[in-house]
Amino acid sequence: MGSSVENTDVILSVIYTLLAFFVLLVTIAIFMYLSKKKIVEREIDLQKEVLNAIITTQEQERSRISRDLHDDISSKLNAVSMNVYLLGQSDLAAAERTEVAENTFKACRSVIESTRRISHNLMPLILENIGLHLAIEEISREFSASESLKVLYENFYKQEFFTGFTKEKEVHVFRIVQELITNSIKHSGASEIVIRFKEAKGVKSMIYTDNGKGITSSQLNYNKGIGLKNIFSRAGIINSNPSIDTKYDKGFYFTLTF
Repeated sequence: MGSSVENTDVILSVIYTLLAFFVLLVTIAIFMYLSKKKIVEREIDLQKEVLNAIITTQEQERSRISRDLHDDISSKLNAVSMNVYLLGQSDLAAAERTEVAENTFKACRSVIESTRRISHNLMPLILENIGLHLAIEEISREFSASESLKVLYENFYKQEFFTGFTKEKEVHVFRIVQELITNSIKHSGASEIVIRFKEAKGVKSMIYTDNGKGITSSQLNYNKGIGLKNIFSRAGIINSNPSIDTKYDKGFYFTLTF
């Protein structure tokens, strides 16, 4: 009789153990399912944010190009057209003809400069033909033309640093630099920007700093503008790691590790 009871207890213990193990497995499975679901939902949300940022950036770029074409080039070409018409008038005095010719020449030069600037924004020819090093060097020089801003570009390796970069990757890095400078001008009040490319222990990185007001962690996490979203989405496309220092009033510090 005692042996039968003991056997029953053993069987019940085994059953309870198996039930507990089964419940544990079910709990783990449910936890993994919910965790995976949250991860998938988060990835979908991030993809939507990136897509919205890209679409918004594209629309802003189209609007800017349209405005440049209409307000800048179109108005200057109208001036050229009017001047050419005046040059065709037989009763125009010699001095007036000279003045109109000079104005026409100036307007044509201005159209050429505007066209070059718009083309540069769309796809820098120097980036397409020569490489990223000279493209960043040129954009740094162009932004430094203003008395209120100095852009310093440091790259000891020059174009050799970007060996192995595809043209697509070079374009994304260039756009990131362009967006960073634009953000510094618009939001930080910086007077000096430093763009440094370096390599240490086989790891290549870009360090971008300015002496502006910086950015807080709350601004970064909860109020990330289209510019920063665009930067982070481009960094993701080229499989690089972006990082921002959020110490307020210490300037803006951004690193991109390739």
